[in-house]
Amino acid sequence: VEELTAEKLKPVLLTNGMDIESRHQEMFDKGLADATKWIGLPWQELVATLLKWVEPYEVKYREWHEEVNASQQYSIAEREAIELIADHEAAIY
Repeated sequence: VEELTAEKLKPVLLTNGMDIESRHQEMFDKGLADATKWIGLPWQELVATLLKWVEPYEVKYREWHEEVNASQQYSIAEREAIELIADHEAAIY
């Protein structure tokens, strides 16, 4: 899911001047560290941990999506990218 979402976002991120290569490594390292911490957890504890972990992101990106929709300053591609991010977090949550 993360790789597919990143691939869909890549053109918009590049257009907006983001250094996605260094960010990619940072996010990969963070994901690996998190997975290492969580891999041995029992199922119920893992689910509870993931819910607490993802909830702030779901709220943040949903609110960002609502703000962007209320504004006229974003391109269609930017709006779609932000919607994808919000949908991505909602799906994980």
